[in-house]
Amino acid sequence: MNVEDWAPPPIVRDSNGLGHLSNATFAAVHGFRPLMLDVHLPEGRGPYPVVVYVHGGAWFSGSRLGLPPTVDRADFHARVLGRGYAIAEVDYRLSAEVGYPAPLDDVLEALQWLCFWSPKLGLDPARLALLGESAGAHLALMAALAEPTMVAAVIDWYGPTDLVKAIETASVELSENPAVQMLGGPGPDLLQRAATASPLFHVHADAPPVLCIHGTADHEVPYADSVNLVAALTQLGVRSELLPVEGAGHVFEGCTDIGSLIDAGLDFLDRTL
Repeated sequence: MNVEDWAPPPIVRDSNGLGHLSNATFAAVHGFRPLMLDVHLPEGRGPYPVVVYVHGGAWFSGSRLGLPPTVDRADFHARVLGRGYAIAEVDYRLSAEVGYPAPLDDVLEALQWLCFWSPKLGLDPARLALLGESAGAHLALMAALAEPTMVAAVIDWYGPTDLVKAIETASVELSENPAVQMLGGPGPDLLQRAATASPLFHVHADAPPVLCIHGTADHEVPYADSVNLVAALTQLGVRSELLPVEGAGHVFEGCTDIGSLIDAGLDFLDRTL
């Protein structure tokens, strides 16, 4: 079925003037669960620029309903809505359900749905940004690097960008490696599949602007992944920025002011969209 077959229910405004749309189906792939998204709208009238949040969880866990606790405590929703941005939170199929590129296809389908229904939702499809967290940042980057893309900017929170290196340097067995599980399992063509799914190997001069925010002490996804991506994009003339979070680990563990990181991302979008 096509995106036009899944009309959104009406937006509901609360007493503070904020809009909410919950559990909107944007796709239903035969044999799998329906894929859903939620939309949050700021006060005032649209069309609003929109931040599309893609959750993390090593591709095998998580959902649109949960932020990392470190980020949730920093009032993510209030900060983004307070700056006049809408938020869309999207689900995608996980690695125990299906292999890559299905999760990327799901993110792209969500973007198509949001753009198609933007007049009814009050969104501005020309100012659509992706914000991905960890594995979700990997998918956000791959969606933004697709040609053509619907994405005007990307905020990458500690996303893996070189899956080849992640597989070659991992200390766990291949069958237990989350990247390998996402790619469909081991096999003679594993590294070729990893390269095909690595943002670092898909950079091009027409890519949208990218901001990478990454802890320098991240032991889950190396800080070098963001350094190398920004360097590759910059070499091609793509606007790209890196915000190191000194001493922070994965999910910004150890950072005492995550709110400022959220604000820095919104400042980037203010300058970009």
